Amino acid sequence: DFAVPLATLILAFSFAYQQLLADIVNNLYTIYFVRPYNIGDLIQIDGKGYYVEEVGMLSTACTSEDGYVAYISNTVMREQALLNMKRGKWVRLRLACYILPSTTMSQIDEFRKQLTFFCVQSKCFSSKVRCFTDDTMNPGPVLIIRAKLKGYANWHDKKTWQTCQTKIIIAISNIAKDLGILDTRNKLHVKREAE
Repeated sequence: DFAVPLATLILAFSFAYQQLLADIVNNLYTIYFVRPYNIGDLIQIDGKGYYVEEVGMLSTACTSEDGYVAYISNTVMREQALLNMKRGKWVRLRLACYILPSTTMSQIDEFRKQLTFFCVQSKCFSSKVRCFTDDTMNPGPVLIIRAKLKGYANWHDKKTWQTCQTKIIIAISNIAKDLGILDTRNKLHVKREAE
């Protein structure tokens, strides 16, 4: 009695939502088995570069190189030519920390030593941290920090590498405050870069 109407209903829904079901199955296959991109990857679609922020069942949230968020259908990404400029086993962060004009080279060297110590202790980052000043001086002196996050930026461990990113931001702020070089009028800026 009950099986015939249920089977008819399932058949009707499968015809009505045939394209959606096909997209979901294809997306599951692509996301879990093919894995053309992961969170943190720099991808290029139609000549435009995007950083993958979040991978969903039907769409992927990406941030353009200009900083705008774009939600791109996984179907579109699957059907178009997609260039993935993966960073291998590293995610590189570029952090801009505004410092006071009175900052000396010895303070920057001490900052580098303390940040390197943090990276070694955290075991999340490579110990080869680069610190240098930006020559644009806009709106004032800027200390650029480049750090490499260890491990593959896989979308399954998004929380792990976001936690590490938060830890290094806090460490940079605290070290700069302790050394008295942090310009508190401006925010710390973070950007992921391709290697």
